[in-house]
Amino acid sequence: MDMVFTHTSNEYNMLYRAEPYYRYYFRTNGASWQNVGTGNWIDDDKTNKPFAYKMVVDSALYWIKEFHIDGIRFDLVVGTREETLKEIQKKLCNPNGSGVCQSYTDSLGNTIKPPNFLTGENWLGATRHSFMVQSGTNDTLGSTGIDFTAQVTGDYPGFSQWNDYFRESVKAFVQGNSDPMYTSRTKTAMYFSKNRDDGIWQAISKNPVDTLNYIESHDEETIFHAVLGNEFKAALGMLTLLVSHGIPMIQQGQEFFRDKGKQDQSYSGNVIKWGGLSSNKKMFYLTKYLIDMRKSCAAFQYAADPTVTNSNFDSSTVNQTYSFFTKGTACSGSSTTQLNGRTEFRVLANMTNTTQTFTVETGGSRWCAFVHIADADGTESSPQANFSVISPPSNSGLTDIASWGYTTSTWALNAYSAVILSKISATGTCSSP
Repeated sequence: MDMVFTHTSNEYNMLYRAEPYYRYYFRTNGASWQNVGTGNWIDDDKTNKPFAYKMVVDSALYWIKEFHIDGIRFDLVVGTREETLKEIQKKLCNPNGSGVCQSYTDSLGNTIKPPNFLTGENWLGATRHSFMVQSGTNDTLGSTGIDFTAQVTGDYPGFSQWNDYFRESVKAFVQGNSDPMYTSRTKTAMYFSKNRDDGIWQAISKNPVDTLNYIESHDEETIFHAVLGNEFKAALGMLTLLVSHGIPMIQQGQEFFRDKGKQDQSYSGNVIKWGGLSSNKKMFYLTKYLIDMRKSCAAFQYAADPTVTNSNFDSSTVNQTYSFFTKGTACSGSSTTQLNGRTEFRVLANMTNTTQTFTVETGGSRWCAFVHIADADGTESSPQANFSVISPPSNSGLTDIASWGYTTSTWALNAYSAVILSKISATGTCSSP
């Protein structure tokens, strides 16, 4: 749930009218209120404004206890004080003596089952709470009492941060920006923006759990709008998002080419037009297929740094392309049985206007295509695209590529297309597990 303590009205705010100079006194600089571009910020200063502090903490806990939400996103998180955020985190985690989170029942009989997902939004160029990069740290003797070193897992109790660097980099790449900087940045972003912090993008990460990757949200145009309705480019954005290391976020409607311009507060500008689902079902089923792959395969689920041994990029590829390798323990539980048992993947993307040949294998192993997306005519002149997978659901609009065969060396990728390859056994085929 989105919790917004950095957007309040001015004289019409009910808290200001109730107690303008005491309980909920806004951040001021000497004035009764301060407009910082988002309205007033509630001053959650524990020492000087304890009621405001209590309101913010209690509000977060109330929604989790009473409505059983499983996570909170703090809007413009730097506007909420560090001590407040840490207190919320501590109460949600209830760490034991060794700093491990545990369930507990409060005085009213409400059970809290940690961890609850916590993330924060930072504006481009905004000051960041440096404490929010918590992975790999131990705060058992600090204000949270949590050992984040021992808990860098899929149930990580620390904060992640919205990654604007990922959004801007990948968006430029799929739009076809030929500046080599964006190809380089996209590779960095896909590897959880590791240690990235240039003082502007505020996307520093020590581990994948530190970053929430996205390419669209409520505050900007959809990716389909950004690529001028080109299906392949929008689909490549989704594919890149779902194979990248880090926590992926998909905005409602992104899975069926929702088209919306820049931020618009009107109903007509924000309505979800569900008719787009039936007319763009191939994108919906492609997204569903990619989500299943991510959830089934450890190669795409790293919470801690996978290291270059397990995941890396081929540095020999040309501008506007990438060749991304990742491996993990065997996939299991996928509805696509051919995926189960797979451990190694290579994702190839070609945003150039010519065919590119990528090195896939040098040791003779077999690699099969599991997902393929391509511009319909390979020239960008048509907005249409073709999506193919192994064993697609019936009536999904996806083409079956089980008969494509395998490679033991290179893969030639046509202009404006991408493919996800996976290694199979030395005697295996692409159509059987």
